[in-house]
Amino acid sequence: MYFKDSRELQKLLKHIREKLRKVHKPLLIFKSKEDHVIPLENVDYTLRNVSSKEKEVIYLENSYHVETMDYDKDLICEKTVDFIKKNS
Repeated sequence: MYFKDSRELQKLLKHIREKLRKVHKPLLIFKSKEDHVIPLENVDYTLRNVSSKEKEVIYLENSYHVETMDYDKDLICEKTVDFIKKNS
């Protein structure tokens, strides 16, 4: 996604923060430990602010920011299928 300036991104983030409490569905988060774009703290923030009862985080050791195109892509596929089966 491209933003013309940081104000657009800030508006989007504010909008998202306001909506997090409305998330009630099971939540699976993948997060690279070596992501230089999105801070690791965002996972904790999200977990604290969603209303989902079922929450799972999988930290990825072998990927960077675009995890689905990196070394952990097969693990992501496998864990996603497992999560869907467990929560459907």
